Amino acid sequence: MFANAGLAQEAVAEIERAMKLCPICPPFYLGHLGHAYRLAGRREQAVAAFEAYQNLSPGRGVTDLVILHEQLGRLDTAKAWAARLLLADPTFTVGAWVDTRFRNDTASLAADAASLRAAGLPG
Repeated sequence: MFANAGLAQEAVAEIERAMKLCPICPPFYLGHLGHAYRLAGRREQAVAAFEAYQNLSPGRGVTDLVILHEQLGRLDTAKAWAARLLLADPTFTVGAWVDTRFRNDTASLAADAASLRAAGLPG
């Protein structure tokens, strides 16, 4: 995926194009779009995409919503999403989540992990 390779702007353009070509696209497109927006620094748009994804596919995009709200300075909202995440997956740990990420930008991955921990998720 372009976004994970450090090409977030290109990813946004391609996903938006795909969504225009397929107006009845599967909900996971919103997850990919939110991820690309987030890595491109377009956090408010990422929140909107992940909230739409969550509405269509409950339980999806929750980790990203924790990260985004914490990074936007909305710690109470981040903590609320973190609580929802732990209800859905009581075994969630930040370390296990990090182990499943593939990203060239290790600094942004470290910042995301720090956001998850700041929201109260276990190490």
